[in-house]
Amino acid sequence: MRRTLTAKVIDNSLSKSKDKGTPSVRIAFRTQFDVACPETPEILNLTADLWLTFKCLDRTFKTLKEAFGWDNAGQIEDLNEPILLGKVCNLVVEPDDRDPDRLKVVFINRCSSITHSTATEAKSIAEEVRALLAGVQPPQVDLGRGEPAGGIGPDGCPF
Repeated sequence: MRRTLTAKVIDNSLSKSKDKGTPSVRIAFRTQFDVACPETPEILNLTADLWLTFKCLDRTFKTLKEAFGWDNAGQIEDLNEPILLGKVCNLVVEPDDRDPDRLKVVFINRCSSITHSTATEAKSIAEEVRALLAGVQPPQVDLGRGEPAGGIGPDGCPF
């Protein structure tokens, strides 16, 4: 059964597999909590190899960019230094076929993040809050659905 764990990178380096000498970016993680059960933390140390082969190269660079913000394919040797150290991501894991007591990393995803307001939106929000603090009801904007922005409930709260 697959699970999603939040983890922090504790090390990374360029590596080669023992059996075939396949190059990879090896990343070591320490889990922080299980996304499905955050009330029961389980601290694990896991490793993953992002393969540097012709077939896997695009996927490896996409993962490095999306999950960790690294986008410098011209400087691959930088990945031999701990440049990913401290980055937080979500790991999709499942039991390893060869050892069911061991988890293997199936996917590395970026943690969900919020989208910041533009400067204009932030200024508008701040003005609304200042008006509320001053006791003035800010004008409601019609969203084109015949209802005010925010959908004010019967108690006066927008949610």
